[in-house]
Amino acid sequence: MDDPSCAEILLAAQTFVESLAIARDLGMQGVDNTSTIIEGQVVASGGVVTLQDIRIDLSTPAMAGRFTDGLVAGAGARLVGLNVIVLNGSMFFGDGFETGDTSHWFNTVP
Repeated sequence: MDDPSCAEILLAAQTFVESLAIARDLGMQGVDNTSTIIEGQVVASGGVVTLQDIRIDLSTPAMAGRFTDGLVAGAGARLVGLNVIVLNGSMFFGDGFETGDTSHWFNTVP
């Protein structure tokens, strides 16, 4: 994520316990949205951020009460997603937000 020349990240089928702050064009693709899990918050604050086949999960005991919003976009960031699931959080879209096709997005709020 820190290498500005990296435009795409392929994520393995595992749980990544970390929150992400993305401020540039970046694509992130998992294996599928049941086995590639980000246990933490994803914040996009610039560029076009493309998420595919990823679950953002705030429903675990380790995440309890840490974040309200699993997926946050602001400062003109654009999110494009396919097969993205956000569990136990809301999708908060800040100023300047626009999306691509969100027909495959799901959200569960406790």
